[in-house]
Amino acid sequence: MKKRYRFLWLLFGIFIFDSHLAVCSSPPMRLDMKRDFTVVEKVELKPFKTYDGLKAWHTWIIDGSLLYVIDHDPWNDLGTCYDFDTGKKLSVLAKHGKAPYELSDKISYKTIHVTKDFIVFVPAKTIAKTVSNKYIPVRENAIKVFAKKDMINNVPVKDRKVIIPAFPDSVWVEQATILPNGAIVAIMPPPAPDLQKLEKDARTGMEKKTLMVLGQKGVTYHETLPGDGFPEYNPSLGSKFTPYVTMKRSNARGLFRTRGNDMAVFAVDGQFMLYTFDFNSGKVKNVKRYTDILPLNGGNEVGNDMGLRVVCLEVTDNHIFCLVSGYFSEADKQSKTDRSAVFVFDWNLKPIKKFELPKLTKGYYTIPMDGSAVYFKQVDKENDKNTLLYKADLKI
Repeated sequence: MKKRYRFLWLLFGIFIFDSHLAVCSSPPMRLDMKRDFTVVEKVELKPFKTYDGLKAWHTWIIDGSLLYVIDHDPWNDLGTCYDFDTGKKLSVLAKHGKAPYELSDKISYKTIHVTKDFIVFVPAKTIAKTVSNKYIPVRENAIKVFAKKDMINNVPVKDRKVIIPAFPDSVWVEQATILPNGAIVAIMPPPAPDLQKLEKDARTGMEKKTLMVLGQKGVTYHETLPGDGFPEYNPSLGSKFTPYVTMKRSNARGLFRTRGNDMAVFAVDGQFMLYTFDFNSGKVKNVKRYTDILPLNGGNEVGNDMGLRVVCLEVTDNHIFCLVSGYFSEADKQSKTDRSAVFVFDWNLKPIKKFELPKLTKGYYTIPMDGSAVYFKQVDKENDKNTLLYKADLKI
């Protein structure tokens, strides 16, 4: 009898151990924001400054005493560097053209990553190449990295130093940045257009990789997706993508920032979901997910029932700052009231603090690169080419 009980206890122990492994290896489940963020502060913004001639709907990157205003119109100069305190124009960020020191002519640039010493431009152009008598869309990887000091000092465009990473032609690059050690990090989306084939071999070769590092030792590829896609996302609801491919698309279209040479944090597109990645181990470290995934646009895109998404992501050595917009309650959802808040985590994704932002109109919230404040860019009612800037300090 004792032997029988020992066997049952052993079997029960194996079941518990195996169940624990299943939970640990399963995709991240939705968490409760209210339970995680017990420290909440309501923020009051005050008028800060008026900028003449700067449009609120352009992309603003606030980098200490510098302000980069990005114009994504492919027919104009890409952007301008200003003195943030005075609004004085310092230089043109980049011009379109065919020279090495210029950006590809007549195309827009999807993302611009600013680091301590560099500005990285990633194009959003798809071109057609003939492969086996068929036209195949491929991404033009005309990524260029400029020294930030050349732009600040208004060095003539033709005299600026530029780094042009040599990415393989077979790789699509959605986003890229440069680490302090000089390595280029690129985020890769699924290689369209053969989506049916992609579903079959999404687990083989380079299709399985989502991140590429181009360093002194050559090119290395990593899988950065946590879990196995979205657990509750069902492709039978109308999507032609598998959960894995859907996750990969959302990952590439989201936001990411790096810390030093070893860490990165990702915010998945159309969700309030974060995860950190360790370059040294090549593994995902921590995951936080606060939204349930739903198919949108005929199943070709994903969102969530509350419309929550990370619209701005910035980091320091100690903290991660997420500007999130959407419905934070059922009352918001019923009244279709889109709200915003800043959520602060440490690099283990431990929740630190939530800053509730007031509902303001005709403008856009943003966070500076150092996460020290939150700004609201409001369109001037008298002149829509001017911007009224409001500010509130974020004290952790």
